Order: sequence, then C-alpha cells, then structure tokens
Amino acid sequence: MTARLWGLALLLVTLIVNWLAFVVVQTETSGTVAIAHVHDCNSGRGGMCSGTWTDEGGRAGSGEILGAGHSMIGQDARVRLGALGPIAQGAWEMPAGLVSLAVVADAALIVLAWRLRHRRAGRALTPRTRVVR
Repeated sequence: MTARLWGLALLLVTLIVNWLAFVVVQTETSGTVAIAHVHDCNSGRGGMCSGTWTDEGGRAGSGEILGAGHSMIGQDARVRLGALGPIAQGAWEMPAGLVSLAVVADAALIVLAWRLRHRRAGRALTPRTRVVR
C-alpha cells in the first residue's frame, strides 16, 4: 500500500472515530434522560445488552443498550438517548476509550501528513539529473 493510500485510510478511520467520540460524549452529557429495564445480555466478547426504555415524555423504545452489563439484567437503569440509541449512564469507559482512540488517530494522521510533506519537500530540493547519450 502506498503512503497516499495509508494516509487516506487513516483519514477515514480518524473521521469515523472522531464522529463516534463526539456523538457518545454529546449523548452522555446532553442526551434525553430515560429509564431502561435491561432484559438480557449476549455472552462473549463485547456482548450487547437489550431492553426497553421510557423517556421523560413517556415515549417508549426497545433494543440494544450501550454500556449496560450482565450485572444490570432484570434491573432498571438510567440511560441517555442519543444518535446511537440509549447509553447507560456511568459507562464513562466507553466515551473515554473513544476519545483516547480519537486522539491517537489524530496524532498518527498529523505525523503521517508531516512526514509526507517533508518527504515531498526533500524530493523537490534534490536536482533531477538526466542521462545524456
């Protein structure tokens, strides 16, 4: 893979991770408050929990609840509703992890862009020679 393709791939990953981090943090800080009842959780790595919820306005919903764990099965929990659905309050390890990943991806993109810029600048300064026969 060329450096340009690596750069484009890294840019795409960085944009996605930054968007996810923004949406999760925005939901955690200003999403609509709701009460959810956790019904069950999938076992295994990264198991998702599902349940039902009702917001302050009385609107009900059901589906996956991000940040809920096995210890919450059968219990009511406060969640915040946002673009990605309900996120269990107090599950700050998810936004913290996403923000950390976003910072690392941003730093990697900056380093790659700097290296590519200086590599091109170095090539521009070296004289091109022609072989004359």
